[in-house]
Amino acid sequence: MDRGRPVRIEVATVADGQREAFVYTGVLYRRPEGWYIRYDEEQDDGRVSTTLKVQPNRVVLLRRGARTMEQAFVPGAVTPGTFGTPYGALP
Repeated sequence: MDRGRPVRIEVATVADGQREAFVYTGVLYRRPEGWYIRYDEEQDDGRVSTTLKVQPNRVVLLRRGARTMEQAFVPGAVTPGTFGTPYGALP
C-alpha cells in the first residue's frame, strides 16, 4: 500500500470581502479509483480530517471530525452535498 508523498496545501477563502489563507501539510497518494490528498485542519471546535478525492470527471471533498461535509464537484453539474456541525446538520 502506498503511504503517499508529503504535500503542502494552500487554502484561501473569501467571505464578506475578507480573505483568509491557510497552509497545511498533508499526503498525496494514489488508489485505483483516483488520487487522494489528505490533511488535518484545526478548527475552533476541534480537529477536522479533510480528504480530496480526485477522479477524471469529478472531485469529492470529504471532511470528518468536529465538522462533517461531503461535496462532489462535477463540471457543468449541480450536485447535492451534506454539512454537519456539533449543533446539527444543515441542508
